[in-house]
Amino acid sequence: MSTKTSSTSHDTHSPDLRILGAFDDTSQLRTLCDALPSAGACLQLRGVHGSLKAILLSKLYETAERQLVIISPDGSAAQEIWNDVVLLLGEERAHYIGERYSRVQKKIRNITSTFAENADALRSLTEEPQRMVITDMRTVLQEFPSVKDIRQQSVHLSKGESYPQQELIKRIAFGGFEQTEFVSGTGEYALRGGIVDIFPVGFENPLRIEFFGDDIESIREFDALSQRSIRSMDHAAFVASLFLDTDETATHSRMPEFFAENALLVFDGLEAIEQAAEALEGSEALKTLREKHPALMFSIMELDCDRSLDFGSESQPAMNGSIRQLQETLVRLDEGGYRTYLVADSVQQSQRLEDLLHSAVDEDSEEEIPILPQPDILYCPLTAGFILPSLRIAVLTEHQIFNRHHIQKRTSKGSRGLSLREMKQLRIGDFVVHADKGIGKFSGFQTITVNGGIQETAKLLYADDDTLYVNLTYINKLQKYSSEEGYTPQLSKLGSGAWERARAKTKKRLKDIARNLIQLYAKRKMSEGYAFTPDGQWQKELEASFIYEDTPDQAKATVDVKRDMEEGVPMDRLVCGDVGYGKTEVAVRAAFKAVVDGKQVAVLVPTTILAQQHYHTFRDRLSRYSVLVESLSRFKSRKQQLEIVEKLQRGSIDIIIGTHRMLSKDVRFKQLGLLIIDEEHRFGVAAKEKLRELRTNVDTLTMTATPIPRTLNFSLLGARDLSVIETPPLNRLPIITHILPFDRDTIVEGVDRELQRGGQVFFVNDRVQDLDHLTDVLRSYLPGVRIATAHGQMKSSELERVMMRFMEKKIDILVATKIIESGLDIPNANTIFINKANHFGLAELYQLRGRVGRSNTQAYAYLLIPSNTKFTRDALKRMQAIEEFSELGTGFQLAMRDLEIRGAGNMLGAEQSGFITEIGFELYMMTLEEAVDELKSEEFEGLFEDEEKELRPRSDVVMELGLDSYLPHSYVSNATERFDLYKRLYNCESDEEIDDVEHELQDRFGKLPAEATSLLYSVRVRLIAARIRLARVTLEAGRLNIALPPQDDAAFYELHFQQLMSWVLSNKDRANLEQDTRQVRIIVQRISTPEDVRDLLVEFESIIQLEEITNDA
Repeated sequence: MSTKTSSTSHDTHSPDLRILGAFDDTSQLRTLCDALPSAGACLQLRGVHGSLKAILLSKLYETAERQLVIISPDGSAAQEIWNDVVLLLGEERAHYIGERYSRVQKKIRNITSTFAENADALRSLTEEPQRMVITDMRTVLQEFPSVKDIRQQSVHLSKGESYPQQELIKRIAFGGFEQTEFVSGTGEYALRGGIVDIFPVGFENPLRIEFFGDDIESIREFDALSQRSIRSMDHAAFVASLFLDTDETATHSRMPEFFAENALLVFDGLEAIEQAAEALEGSEALKTLREKHPALMFSIMELDCDRSLDFGSESQPAMNGSIRQLQETLVRLDEGGYRTYLVADSVQQSQRLEDLLHSAVDEDSEEEIPILPQPDILYCPLTAGFILPSLRIAVLTEHQIFNRHHIQKRTSKGSRGLSLREMKQLRIGDFVVHADKGIGKFSGFQTITVNGGIQETAKLLYADDDTLYVNLTYINKLQKYSSEEGYTPQLSKLGSGAWERARAKTKKRLKDIARNLIQLYAKRKMSEGYAFTPDGQWQKELEASFIYEDTPDQAKATVDVKRDMEEGVPMDRLVCGDVGYGKTEVAVRAAFKAVVDGKQVAVLVPTTILAQQHYHTFRDRLSRYSVLVESLSRFKSRKQQLEIVEKLQRGSIDIIIGTHRMLSKDVRFKQLGLLIIDEEHRFGVAAKEKLRELRTNVDTLTMTATPIPRTLNFSLLGARDLSVIETPPLNRLPIITHILPFDRDTIVEGVDRELQRGGQVFFVNDRVQDLDHLTDVLRSYLPGVRIATAHGQMKSSELERVMMRFMEKKIDILVATKIIESGLDIPNANTIFINKANHFGLAELYQLRGRVGRSNTQAYAYLLIPSNTKFTRDALKRMQAIEEFSELGTGFQLAMRDLEIRGAGNMLGAEQSGFITEIGFELYMMTLEEAVDELKSEEFEGLFEDEEKELRPRSDVVMELGLDSYLPHSYVSNATERFDLYKRLYNCESDEEIDDVEHELQDRFGKLPAEATSLLYSVRVRLIAARIRLARVTLEAGRLNIALPPQDDAAFYELHFQQLMSWVLSNKDRANLEQDTRQVRIIVQRISTPEDVRDLLVEFESIIQLEEITNDA
């Protein structure tokens, strides 16, 4: 079978919209255009299913050249049409005005961001009335600033035109924008000389306007996280007001006042719209609107319209994930003369669908499959498929074929919260780790004179009021101290030797751990295991039927595991990722692969509750195949347990899921092929010993929900096979999060909504002592609702009983401490209240909120804060950072920081947390890397001889050229930002990286002052010296002093020393060698300028490179 795919879409990753072309100049479109009603009249449209509605409206919009206003009964229905229309027409031609499908209902002081974004969309509408509008009935009835006010508050800027800088600042300040040092969220602006940064409402990214006097030199869009420009713009238009509630002179309009005179209204489901209008007391307004404008009515009911058109389309038929049913549907459509389009939500999914159809063979039947037709397989994420007999067109969506949930990926507008970079940035007063001197406090910068040139040093405070000034050359030795959230370290005592002892002790322990891991790895590579067969059709079908689209990490983990299984060496792979990120799905696929090869699978979990969860998951996923899944735990009676054990020995059970009961002596397998262990670190010593015996020659897959740091991942490569899943499922519905005061109405409304749809609620509190009181309060608010409590001080059997009752839906609200933050997966619980959310750390909030939103149901999280609480700016930004948590963003990475520290402990042993708090997380990771590198090059050199040795530049070269080389306070005033820029500059390993920092400086702060230019020059020269591996380069009074590295730098003395000695001997008239007990130096005379230094070092480097080329030849 062959299929046609769009090379364009696959190459550029932009959707393939050829479906639109199939509707060009069709009789249906001509009939629709000819039948358009006049003002006050209506045309009913019937038989329009799936995404055909958006296709017809998009073609009508292009043909009719007039404003279309599509009104839906509610926000979610409007969003569905919006998703398709934006895909087909582009966001620049259509406006969505209504309640955003936002992750966070954030407030810009007294007004919601949704309101402000809608106001900006209405501004665009006053200027470009021909755009399409998609909205809902509630928004149609809402009051907005008047047309006049919006026009008055609109700002238009153009590159090259004159616009007084002070007037712009005055307008946005008066409009309620807040001045900050750096713009990170909607409604903020910042000033740096002739540069104005501003984040207008409704914009995905902020703007950077650069002035020369009162002339606009450039307008650029920039990224709020990196603060770097993304693209240049010739024009920008935005509303200079946030329309805060304080303006008593403001006038108001309703949305229809912004509609064009000739606007054509489209009512998407008239009955539901009329019900919504009645509930909002807007029936009269709806009637007036219908009388003023012509209307198209989508409805299945017979309406009193002037005319009716029936398109006769059908919905996409159900295929229940069966490739066989898909094949039969394709054959049937082809025989009926249809052109069929198979559309997927991503390029990856379209490729997977193509592979499935290519390799489709029915292993269950001897019947011959007819030669299959050639559907067009496109990346085009339409909402729903349809079949249109009149045009002989069929559009089948891949997510409907496999019953996968579909949700459009949306861009986030507005506040960015707190970034990972900000988290790592060093502020004055923060604890800092100096690799050689210990833990101090950062106290800012101090300028000093070195060889007649001014430089900056970092000032650190230590115990007993000691002060250390650190030359920026050694800035790589400084790291912001980070450990478990809330831990405060002690300042080190300079010169006491305690710090050196702590580092040596940590390194020795890490070396022991790494040595054991490498020895185990080497032993396993010598063992013989079972090589599983490659994937068959059933395996591919099972994977395609997963209800979410695989994330890249998940897809890679699946490939890694299956590749290991197909090798003749026993697998020992650790898959790491948060609960709900798809680890279990990877395990299901591996288990199925083993069962297809006639092997048994054992899934070992630490708790009875987890055993039940996995049992249900495995059974549900494999229900279409003849796979017998059973569980073994104390929930089974003694008799049932003995029956299961007997069946295992006979081989009639394929997959067994259980607790440590499975490690008992009476449990034997007929042919165990795969062992899956969940959260191994939670098992005791005896259980781990038994596991070690079990896994000698059996493929083993271990899973953990605690994230493991990427640096640890790299360090242990070659010591353990590791797959990290750190991206959440792509097609999850975003969790709608409200940050609100504790309030009876809010709680009752949120709980009622969840219970009415048959769901359950988590209610989390920070203290055990308050749980009973909180439960009483909730019972008074919600009489008749079944409420229970759970906390860590309960007996384990009692806690287990409560949790099981919650899982079995016998409890409506579980009032609990943060004990629920890990391990639980209850798809039916989709609302969570977190009381006193300001008392929880970022990582805790992230994990708690992750307990909901695990199914295809819209989830809600309420972060409750005490009334009248005043937040610091940082606290507010931490709360806003949660907005990013539902997708791969910096907020997600931020929450991971604390979890990674726990992960390092779980991976390397619980006692590691003590070492981490003692020397800080970053230095701990660096020490681990050093320990592994030393072992690889010394004790295990033979095992890793194939690894390519990389010679990296020295990181601590001291460069003294007598230049004023620093970033002046007048240029970059913020000490934190200066430290960050210095650190990045001195970390550069190529000229391109230095160029990048230079461009950023010019982009963000304007033209470089002389001192900054000298700093960049000095860093470029230093980089050449670093590549040669020199220790210090000092220019003084026409004489250059080059200090060579210590004798233990084997790389330098093996590779570079001989060539430099040859150069010295060839230049005796001006160069000589000096040596004392500590150092060897090359002294070169007649070097008077920094340029001379650079030229000489370039000459040195070319001599070394020439020698290397000669040796290679």
